[in-house]
Amino acid sequence: VVLGEHIHHPTVDVFHADDEGATFDTTEWLIQKKGHRRIGFIAVQNTPPGDRRIRGHLRALQANGVEVNQDLIVQGDWSVESGYEATQRLLNLDQRPTVIFACNDHMAIGALNCILDCGLRIPEDMAIVGFDNIPITTLVRPKLTTIAQFPVEIGNLLAQALFERIEKTYSGPRRVFARKMQLIERDST
Repeated sequence: VVLGEHIHHPTVDVFHADDEGATFDTTEWLIQKKGHRRIGFIAVQNTPPGDRRIRGHLRALQANGVEVNQDLIVQGDWSVESGYEATQRLLNLDQRPTVIFACNDHMAIGALNCILDCGLRIPEDMAIVGFDNIPITTLVRPKLTTIAQFPVEIGNLLAQALFERIEKTYSGPRRVFARKMQLIERDST
């Protein structure tokens, strides 16, 4: 058994969180429920989770008739510092975004710090969404809207499948288990 949707083997069970679907749903929520049309996206490309998240974002924009503006997609590296720097680039655009969606909470916290350092209010002047629901998201101010993964549940399911393979109670073909994620709306949107 493995953790990660990018593994393909006919007899290896795969567990992953549906981050592409969660990113699609959250981008759609930002458009339909929150009224955002200019969504800044801090991406981390060329990594399996980063690539899935950008795919979900782009699909949601297209599905909701929002033009894909490459100026609104900036690169980060999962760190707080890269989130800060990416947000500076977004704030320097002639038409800045109304919300920033970062591929993880660390970059979202960097975005939050940058926005506050520039004298802007969150969410009144610019909203922020992160990804992962790390513990600090409830300690920063304003509290960060984020997407929750369920690593303990995924770990338990992974262990159960492993024991089924070890004990030979299951010896069939590859099984794929995708865990749905949950948007946690807090004060930053």
